Amino acid sequence: MNSKVKNAFPNLSLGHFAALACQLEAAVAKPGNVHPAANFSDLCYLDFVIAGQIVGDVIDRQTDLTLAQMIHSAACSTRQALGTNVNLGIILLLCPLAKWLFEQGTFESSGMDQWLRKISQSETRQILDAIRIAAPGGIGSAARADVNNPESELPQIIEAMELSRERDQIARQWCTGFSDILFWFGPQLKRSLKQWNSLPRAVIATHLRWLARESDSLVVRKSGQLVGQELQQRAQSVVELLNEDWHCAEPAIAEFDLWLRSDGHRRNPGTTADLICAGLFVLLVSGELVWDRHA
Repeated sequence: MNSKVKNAFPNLSLGHFAALACQLEAAVAKPGNVHPAANFSDLCYLDFVIAGQIVGDVIDRQTDLTLAQMIHSAACSTRQALGTNVNLGIILLLCPLAKWLFEQGTFESSGMDQWLRKISQSETRQILDAIRIAAPGGIGSAARADVNNPESELPQIIEAMELSRERDQIARQWCTGFSDILFWFGPQLKRSLKQWNSLPRAVIATHLRWLARESDSLVVRKSGQLVGQELQQRAQSVVELLNEDWHCAEPAIAEFDLWLRSDGHRRNPGTTADLICAGLFVLLVSGELVWDRHA
């Protein structure tokens, strides 16, 4: 009999689900990302496990915290524990999703944009300060809402995210009611699980399909638009093979992984990993993540 996860471990808290989503995402050997058999010079798999526990702890304290306080606490605690930005994207995805679910009882995104627009300027400053503390790669600066300049003009947080949405797929989620998470990553993970009956394969396939569809905004910010376009084209070639057969695609997946790692970790598709983590979180909480653990 297959041993399966169903109904998302009913005794777990939202924080447990968040930590589990982080651990599952980081455990899979996705091309270009950190996983148990592949570290970066400044990051390893255990850093993501620890960071996931920190996010989970903050989410479980949300009854006493505003969304801005959750984001700030998670970013500061991660920086203090690990000395580097491990999971800012995950924090900016999981904290709003968890807070929205806690307050609304559903992931339905209708009204989420209005809910986020109610965040005050003082809370906006907390969120932007959290981003500054995390110091994400390739963030650059802007005349308005420059997180590296506390004296810059301060818009409301959605306005700040709007300024970044074209170059940051995480910011785009804030501006669109997390539509990519709810309507692309969740369904794609479920389809891939049904196809492969393997969580690692489903995560890798979803990772590749997103890169073929959108590239990765972290890579584009770090390495430029041309590299981002090449990444997307390479991913499209791998996906064409993946559509035929997993085993046919394996050599191309390995070659793609080597290319992504060949320039330090400037080509690390880290934003895609964050988006997958959020998709896993939604499926876990919703009881829709079902897979054969032994496949």
